[in-house]
Amino acid sequence: MQKLKIYHWFWMSLIPITILWSFFYYKSELALDINIHDTYFVISYADLLLLLASYLFVIGNIYFLFNYWSIKLNKLSSNIHKYLSSTCIILIAVIKLYYANSENQDFPLFDVTTNELTYIAITFFVFLIAQLIFLINIILDIFKHGIQRTTRK
Repeated sequence: MQKLKIYHWFWMSLIPITILWSFFYYKSELALDINIHDTYFVISYADLLLLLASYLFVIGNIYFLFNYWSIKLNKLSSNIHKYLSSTCIILIAVIKLYYANSENQDFPLFDVTTNELTYIAITFFVFLIAQLIFLINIILDIFKHGIQRTTRK
């Protein structure tokens, strides 16, 4: 049996995210409200989850292109990025689904959902750290191959 590549992991992680997205799609009253100045930006969790799932698909395609072009990234940092990214996106959906089923309110107020927003913020911060690891991995690989190409001449 062939070992799964990292881009397979990203593409397969879309399956549970799509299943969780279907729960949010039918519960359209669930929303993420962000208080900026005197206005609220209300984003549906279904749309947020779809955006993050699309992001995982794009990252999977980037890893596929790196494999196609035979560009070798650091395996440890790629695995860290792989596990943190997909796990954080699924955790954001599960946290919201848990709190949506436990509280029956029409419009989630910021004061009422502080635990939920705190957990989601921490999870999203870990997700951003994983994306930083991905960028650092690409930059280090560019410098490493750039140095190897210049020393061969």
